[in-house]
Amino acid sequence: MGILKLVPLNEIMAQPIASGACLVLAVLVSATFWNLGTWYLGIPCSSSHTTIGSMIGASIGFTYYYGGGVNWSKAGEIGLFLLMSPLFGFGVAMLNCGKKFMKYSGRRRIAAANKGFALGGLKCKTQ
Repeated sequence: MGILKLVPLNEIMAQPIASGACLVLAVLVSATFWNLGTWYLGIPCSSSHTTIGSMIGASIGFTYYYGGGVNWSKAGEIGLFLLMSPLFGFGVAMLNCGKKFMKYSGRRRIAAANKGFALGGLKCKTQ
């Protein structure tokens, strides 16, 4: 629900339904074309990042014609969470990987660890 606070809702509600529908259509079309283009070119892309970016872009376009403005403080908050969530996920994955490594770190269990970590490209060395 916080993402909806990016767009100038009060100004949209004061306009006819057609302008609000155009804003929604602009968000959907721009996000769809961006995702299709990145998939075609093989570029990694996040659909949530794309949708939020297209909402901000459509809000800027709406502001140009009808007034209002983008809620930049909410955009900054959402941007912070978009940056922090992959870092949090990476940290949890590393903790999980370390936990699995510690479970199999005994000298007799090196083969089991190599088997478990082979998908990630990690190999345990015996000395």
